[in-house]
Amino acid sequence: FVPTLGNNRVDQLLLGTDGMLAANTPASVASAGGAGPRHIAIHPNGKLAFAINESNSTVTPYQLSADGKLTAGTTLASLPNDFNGNNSGAHIEVSPNGRFVYASNRGHDSIVVYATDPVSGALTFVQHAPTGATPRDFDVDPNGEVLIVANQGDSDLYVYKIEDDGKLTRLGGAVAGPPSPSAVQIHYLK
Repeated sequence: FVPTLGNNRVDQLLLGTDGMLAANTPASVASAGGAGPRHIAIHPNGKLAFAINESNSTVTPYQLSADGKLTAGTTLASLPNDFNGNNSGAHIEVSPNGRFVYASNRGHDSIVVYATDPVSGALTFVQHAPTGATPRDFDVDPNGEVLIVANQGDSDLYVYKIEDDGKLTRLGGAVAGPPSPSAVQIHYLK
């Protein structure tokens, strides 16, 4: 699946045994007008996917068929109703246990947390966790216990504990990072 921000769709591709990519049928799934899908994450059960839409600051859940086709569910705002500033969605991830979806807001400077229904993919708002300026990327550790966000505007990193209810609790203060970090990846040393 390839979110195409400028074309306002998610392209659906198949990988052949020869290593070549070919369009599925249909070749793409249109997003809501002006949504601008940026990133997509697949649920651990392989039957759901979730896209963060950069342009209209929303998250769209999808049903994922066995033959690699997406069917959109109900899109939700990634911002609080009373937010009036500029914002763009950036990154999205599903917790390893599949119970929660996390998405970053650049402008509101937060990670939005949703609980997800494991069958339908329907999202239920849980929390907006404040971050530093411009949370461009984040990673959830493979155990689903920690989330680290790279704040591009502040050049720092925040570490959060993932609670049993999916909420994020910041651990300590900001950690100085490289200038304008654009991505972060957690890897545990043995």
